[in-house]
Amino acid sequence: MSHTLKNGFTHRPAAKRNHQRTSTTSTGKNGTKRVEGVEGKRGKPEYHWQMEAGLDKNFSRLGKLLAGLGLPLYRHPDGGLLFVEDNRPRRITTAKELAPLLIDHVRIAVIKNGKYHADRVGEPSLHSMLHSRSFLAHFPVVDDVVTTPVVLGDHTQARPGYNANGKILYLGPAIATRKSHTAIDQFLSIMDWQTEADRTNAVGALVTVPFRHHFAGGKPLVLVTATKSHAGKGTLIDFIRGKTAKAEVTYEDKDWPMQRALHEQFLQKPEIGVINFDNVRTDSSGRGKIIRTGFLESFITSDEVVLTSAAGRNKPIRTANKFVVLLNTNEGALSIDLLNRSLPIRLNPTGDLTERIATAKAKLGGDVKHEWLPAHRDQIEAELWGMIERWVKEGKPLDKAVKHPMGPWAATIGGILRIAGFKDFLANYSATRAVADPIREALGILAFHAGKKPKRAGELAKLVVMQGLAKLLLVGADPANEAACERAMGVLLSRYVGETFTATTAKQKIPYRLKKESKRWEQKGFPYFRYTFEEGVRVGIKDGEQAGVVLEEKAPASPESARTSEEDHE
Repeated sequence: MSHTLKNGFTHRPAAKRNHQRTSTTSTGKNGTKRVEGVEGKRGKPEYHWQMEAGLDKNFSRLGKLLAGLGLPLYRHPDGGLLFVEDNRPRRITTAKELAPLLIDHVRIAVIKNGKYHADRVGEPSLHSMLHSRSFLAHFPVVDDVVTTPVVLGDHTQARPGYNANGKILYLGPAIATRKSHTAIDQFLSIMDWQTEADRTNAVGALVTVPFRHHFAGGKPLVLVTATKSHAGKGTLIDFIRGKTAKAEVTYEDKDWPMQRALHEQFLQKPEIGVINFDNVRTDSSGRGKIIRTGFLESFITSDEVVLTSAAGRNKPIRTANKFVVLLNTNEGALSIDLLNRSLPIRLNPTGDLTERIATAKAKLGGDVKHEWLPAHRDQIEAELWGMIERWVKEGKPLDKAVKHPMGPWAATIGGILRIAGFKDFLANYSATRAVADPIREALGILAFHAGKKPKRAGELAKLVVMQGLAKLLLVGADPANEAACERAMGVLLSRYVGETFTATTAKQKIPYRLKKESKRWEQKGFPYFRYTFEEGVRVGIKDGEQAGVVLEEKAPASPESARTSEEDHE
């Protein structure tokens, strides 16, 4: 009995191996032999490794044979093979890892000078084969393995198995779509958002996860902050990532521990698509007052990610930036570079924690994180893909009114959200930058107290010291040294000329634009610089929408007191 393999080999079952062969043999055109086994029992295909044929031909022939067996074997872009076993991907990069696979699926006979020589190929040859084009060319290349569907290059949903469009291997079921977003709305209703924009941004983060293979180096840091602990930041992170495999990283003030942690997790789980920095604090590393890291900033903005192991035991990992990075913290002291590249989501819970938990359980019929979310993940995923499908059918409109440094991402996600009926996407972006950046927040406080008249750097430096802002705005200068403070103030303000800062009172947000002007003031002496914080149009706010330091502005009781107040304020 025989049958023909996909690769053209004629397969005949092999007899139980012994060196005194009594079975009938046949020789193929490519130099391989097939041995007849027990009649009616199908055995493994047998490959004769002809030593006189050379390594290149043996590599190619064995690769063709393996590829034709229908095994879940793929070529990894960094060399070697990727084997899927029990729906889990496993890299094969060494001869010791390849040998068991060959033993399980192929009988190999090494032939030397026309005679049987051995039943195993030497490890040096197997190792070379794993990195040879002659062998690897027979397997489809997999650039990424995912366990949840992703958006392909043509904006269609990845199908189970190998997707040639994007070279993506999806190890999961097909996802049916839903036109409504009932479950998504239900989850949003029990969270304490600071503004409508924060609510919409959460959905924007949810949509970004399946789009992670798009916008390499152009996806924002998903920044989840809260005004108090136990606000539901971890629950929100779980909602955003869904079933997507994640890496958990502890924030450090040094880059190499974080890089090492990611490197190890990527080796163990190549299907990772989300990277989570959980509950980050400014003292997470024992030092540092601002959350900043060159590694994380580069990771977000680079279109290719390179990770190395500090110990040097494993090879560097080089991959396209196909990750969504999430960071949650109760302390919004992030570096300006991270803030500029963030998708801000702010939670502002009020009331007693026990009452909030009880209310959420009553609405959902169970604990949101451990019961409701796991039970509704499939529905949320179906609703998410329904939103994307509708956007595609509508012609993939872009929201060009949304402003963000990562423009293509913002326009695409904004278009999907607008079609789905979600409003105010990224409307809180500027306010979050001002509040979460301690320097900008301090400049907003300075603007509030500076008054309307132009002032010299030395005058503003004195005001900075009086308001207790010297540690932030006069870094390195002794508050008692007026000349040093004036120089530090001038250097700092020069970097922010033309920018807008916000001060918050109980009822209003007041924007100020910094202006710098040089002339002969009061028509005396030589020209010199003065700075003015020009007040813009005030915006009313409701209770609970205040963020950062809330300043007190006293209203004058009479025209006379108003003039006095104006003079004092100046």
